[in-house]
Amino acid sequence: MLKYFIFFLQLTSISCFAQTTVKVQAIDAETGFELDSVSVQKANDPESTFLLFKGQGNLLINSNYRLIKMGYQDREVFVGEESQLISMEADPFFLENVIIQGTPISISLKEYSGAISILKAKEIDRYQPTIIISALNSIPGVYVHSGAINTNRITIRGVGSRSLFSTSQIRAFYEDIPLTTGIGETEIEDIELQTIGRLEVIKGPNSSIYGAGLGGVINLYARSSGFNEQALRNSTTVGSFGLVKNTISYRSGTEKVNFTGNYTYLKSDGFRENNGVDRHSFSTTSKFLIDDKNDLNAIVYYISQEAFIPSSLNEEDFREDRRSAAPGWLESRANEDYEKLIAGISWNHKINDHIEWKTSLFTNNDVSDEDRPFNILRENTNTVGMRSRLFGSTALFNSDVKWNLGGEYFGERYSAQTFENQFRDLLDSIPIPGSVRGEQLSNVEESRRFYNLFFQSQFSLLSRLTGSIGFNLNQTFYTLDDFNNSSRSPTTDFNYDPIFAPSFGLNYSINESLNSYAVASRGFSPPTLEETLNPDGIVNLDLEPETGWNYEFGFRGSLEKLRLFFDASIYFMRIDDLLVVDRIAEDQTTNINAGRTNHDGIEALIKYEIVNSPKLKWNARITGSWNNHQFENFVNNEDDFSGNDLTGVPRFQISGLTSFELSSGFYGNLDVQSVGEIPVTDDNTIETDPYQVWSLKLGWTRELPGRLSLDANFGINNLFDETYSSQLQINAFTQRFFYAGLPRNYYGGVSLTYNFRKR
Repeated sequence: MLKYFIFFLQLTSISCFAQTTVKVQAIDAETGFELDSVSVQKANDPESTFLLFKGQGNLLINSNYRLIKMGYQDREVFVGEESQLISMEADPFFLENVIIQGTPISISLKEYSGAISILKAKEIDRYQPTIIISALNSIPGVYVHSGAINTNRITIRGVGSRSLFSTSQIRAFYEDIPLTTGIGETEIEDIELQTIGRLEVIKGPNSSIYGAGLGGVINLYARSSGFNEQALRNSTTVGSFGLVKNTISYRSGTEKVNFTGNYTYLKSDGFRENNGVDRHSFSTTSKFLIDDKNDLNAIVYYISQEAFIPSSLNEEDFREDRRSAAPGWLESRANEDYEKLIAGISWNHKINDHIEWKTSLFTNNDVSDEDRPFNILRENTNTVGMRSRLFGSTALFNSDVKWNLGGEYFGERYSAQTFENQFRDLLDSIPIPGSVRGEQLSNVEESRRFYNLFFQSQFSLLSRLTGSIGFNLNQTFYTLDDFNNSSRSPTTDFNYDPIFAPSFGLNYSINESLNSYAVASRGFSPPTLEETLNPDGIVNLDLEPETGWNYEFGFRGSLEKLRLFFDASIYFMRIDDLLVVDRIAEDQTTNINAGRTNHDGIEALIKYEIVNSPKLKWNARITGSWNNHQFENFVNNEDDFSGNDLTGVPRFQISGLTSFELSSGFYGNLDVQSVGEIPVTDDNTIETDPYQVWSLKLGWTRELPGRLSLDANFGINNLFDETYSSQLQINAFTQRFFYAGLPRNYYGGVSLTYNFRKR
């Protein structure tokens, strides 16, 4: 102890007389809370250990240190000449330090009642660098149908599988800004992968604060700069099928302001005919700490994209010529061309030591042109909304009750026109004429509005038992103006009755390393306005929202000495008033409430740190989902599909990944996705073959002279060139069910970072 005391006196004397020390403070990277009793070692001198009490202390300027704290990853820092906040990442094997951001109440993963999966930036970066689909498919219970960079459909526990072309019945947010439209469609593939710093997936209707979403909620958080960091980074990736991607990022962080800006250009020819993509995206995230009680966050995201559409194939073409585009889609050069702007600002105000208030204002604007063989669609969508919440803690009956109370308003104005596509008139003279705009077929305007009122609380029941109660009250309103339909009134107003969705949870701490939980919750998903329209344009006012109860049991824990983390759950969900698509022509469908589905399954996750030494870090991660998703009662016209497996959902899914990092800078990972059979039609007479897709990524990172750092990588996707269908168009009227998955493909990338401040 004497040598530590002498070292402390030396630092103190230097601070007093030579002014060569500077104040630092260690904080939790997720919450910003100060960390007490942090051990500090001077670089290359492990004998010089001392403590930072309340995370604060004075350190020698222009020196390197290692910060160590139980439950957190060691942090090596360079202390410059300015005061510094040093953030430390929680060790994922210490669950009490892993804080969930997607819940309004500050809660750790250990305490949470419900199924949730978290991926941080480092885990996301282990997968292919162009799209987030591979990372999502590694989450138990999540399966993504991916036909192209711009064509994806996410399902969670089988919910959303009956949507034809887009993600539905799942809500998504980017930094508290909804990515889900007023008709319930979500496109998270628009968000550039390298701007995502954290991904949280809440599975099932377990969180009452988000409203409609039977499948769950996807929360994306921006990748921001660290405190006292200023860096410029350029990343370039090239690959098979004409892939070119370049991202320029600028990060600047102080104790008061945090700014990140990104520009990305992405181009790919695609491996199929009529499969090219050309995308520009620009984003900024800013965080301002105004004072001890107020902070302000702002985000702007702009996307401009032109993407061609090869569409789906019948089984013969899928087996023999999977590079081809569907007939009509190639000749018309089918494509979507759109610009999208997402912007929002949020204000956090600390009312007192127990209550905080957060309010977010957001707007989304989307202008889209889509050329299809059967028509040409022009769309314009403008959205405004607000989310406001009070959250805090109250002492009640000898228990500390954490609570959240708030509301959300969402308003959207949508206009659309369709036109004849007359490309077929030119086929005799021009083999691939491209789309030719003809007479107008329709002209509609829609107003979509809904509100959510929500409450959620968590409280102690016994010494090891906590409970949670929440509810959501939602009502949705539509107005349709049809300017082309003279057979009825041009304006139709309708709304659904208010829906009350409660949730109840229990969490029991079995011991310091293991927790169990139980959940009962109700969810809902109202039909979109398009789903209510019959082919003649008349609104079907008899449709009802799909609703369901979810019952779930699970446990999660860690064996810290073995460096093992596990998470497992079993769920039972019943969905009533199933919305069924009855296709009467290639471009005409109608919808009815025709049944009830059972969504039962088991999900599991295991993480294991095989080696953790100064020279080698070697980890493994495996996830699994085993489903029994069935139609309990489903009669469509004269066909009875009761007892059949739910269409569009794999019967099982296993994902595995092993990764390593060497002290020399070399790193790599090998991952595999194994997917079981997927029913393609409601009668289950057609189903896909099971498949496995392996991917490999290797890289090398190094600090260069000056203030530069280098990261070079090389990867192979679909290592063994598996032939598989990566997306399905279920019950396709044309028998074109299959989107062909990418064959073996390669990519390589180089990232160069310049740090304006010495490390």
